[in-house]
Amino acid sequence: MQRVKVLILSILTFFLITISSGYISVVKLDKLEYSKLRDDIKTEAFIKELNIYRYEHNGSDFGNQKYSPLRIGKSLKNIDITYDYDFVRLAKTEESLLGVNRRKALAHIFDTITNGAKNNKEKHLRILSFLQKSSFHNLIQPIYPDKSSVFDPLVLLELSEMRCGQVSRVAIDLFASAGIRGRLIQAKNHVLAEIFYDNSWHFFDADLLGGDKMIYDSQGNIPSFVELSHNPYLADTIPNNYESIVSLPSRGHTSYPYTSYFYFDYDLSLSLYYNKIANEEEEQNKFYGWNFYQPVVDKRRKIGHIKEFYVPGSVDFKEIWISADTDGKNILNLEWFAAQDIDNDLLGYKVYVSKQTRGWNYARDNSSKKLKRFYNNDHLNWKPQMLELLYQEPPHEIAFVKTPQENISITLNESGNYYVTIMPYDAHGESVGRVIYTPSQELKIQV
Repeated sequence: MQRVKVLILSILTFFLITISSGYISVVKLDKLEYSKLRDDIKTEAFIKELNIYRYEHNGSDFGNQKYSPLRIGKSLKNIDITYDYDFVRLAKTEESLLGVNRRKALAHIFDTITNGAKNNKEKHLRILSFLQKSSFHNLIQPIYPDKSSVFDPLVLLELSEMRCGQVSRVAIDLFASAGIRGRLIQAKNHVLAEIFYDNSWHFFDADLLGGDKMIYDSQGNIPSFVELSHNPYLADTIPNNYESIVSLPSRGHTSYPYTSYFYFDYDLSLSLYYNKIANEEEEQNKFYGWNFYQPVVDKRRKIGHIKEFYVPGSVDFKEIWISADTDGKNILNLEWFAAQDIDNDLLGYKVYVSKQTRGWNYARDNSSKKLKRFYNNDHLNWKPQMLELLYQEPPHEIAFVKTPQENISITLNESGNYYVTIMPYDAHGESVGRVIYTPSQELKIQV
C-alpha cells in the first residue's frame, strides 16, 4: 500500500491528469501547486493513521526508559532542566511531520475526542482527560538547541513530554481548531489555560491536575480563574502533579505546596493572561504562531491573600513484623517515621487494609532488605494503565483506620494476602474536603 502511494505521488510530481468532455488533458504542475498537493496527501495520510490511544499511552508511559532524562548522556545532577533535551529525537519528530496541516490535524483530533459530547462542558472534560494522559511533566522539556521553546502542538503530542506552558498551548490550539477561544494564564511559576464557551471563561489545567479530576464551584460548574481566585482553596481538594511521585526522579517523601500556592501566591506583576494573535500565515512557523501574542494584566484576579499550605510527604516505615495473640490470630505490627509536613498541621495517618492491591507501587526506595521483603513487588514496572490508579483511594474493605500515632497493630483474621497503605493527612486538606494524600509503599503481607 505504501509503495502504491509513493508511485502515485511520483507521477503527480510532474503531471495532473484531468478527465473532461471525453478526452484526457495533461497539465504540468508548478512548484506551489505540487507543494500544496504533496502536503494535502501527507495530511490525509496522517489523519487516516491517527490513533488517539497512542498519544494517551505514550504520555502515560513515563516509566519507560525511552523517556528517562538519562538518555541524553548526562547524570541527573549535571542535567540543565531548562535547556537540555533530546535534540536528535526532536529533529526526527519535526521531520516526520513536515507538510502536515496543523489546523486540519488538530480539528480531526478535537472532533475524534469530543465525538458524542452533549455540551461544551463535556468537550472541555474530554480534552482535559486526553491531555492529562497524553502529556507528562518530565525533568527535561522539549526545547531547541538555540534555547527557544517547542510550541508546535503536533510535535509536542508526538514527544509526549510537556511543561505547563506547552500543554496549555496545545489545549488552546485544539479548541481553536473548533472555533472555541482560549487564552494562557500566567500564575506563580506556572502556566495554565482558560477556555471561553457558554458566555464565560473556564479554567483548564492538564499539568498540575490529573486523573480526570476537575475543580467545580458550588453549582457544579467549571469556574473561571478569576472566580477560583475568590475561593482559592477549592484547588487544594484534589492531588496535583501525581506523576512525579513515581517518575524519575521520585518526589517520594517530600512535603510540597498545595495547588493554591502555585495559583494565587504572588504579586500583581505576574497576574497576566496572554492572547494569541497570530493569523493563519503566521501559524506556519515552527512556534505555530505562539511568538505572536498580547499580554494583558488581569486586575480582576484576587492574589496574594492566601496562606501557604503544604501537603504532607509519604511515610518511611521503621519496623514491620507479625506476631500472634493469645488465640493464635496473626497481628500485623507497623511502625513508621513521622511524615514531613512543612507547615506543621499534620493530624495523623489513614491506614488502608484490603485483600486487593491498589494496583501500583514505588519502584525506588532506600529501605533495608528487612523492610523491603514486605513491600508489594508485583507492580514495580510502570504501565500506562496505572496512571488513573494514582488518583484513586486505596481499597480498604478489610479495615480503614485513622490514627494520630506512628504505629498500629491490625488483626488479620484470615489466611492469604493483605495489602496495606499508610497515608498521612493534615488539617488544611481535611478542611477543604481532600481525600487523597501521598501514600506510602504498598505492603503485601502474606499470612
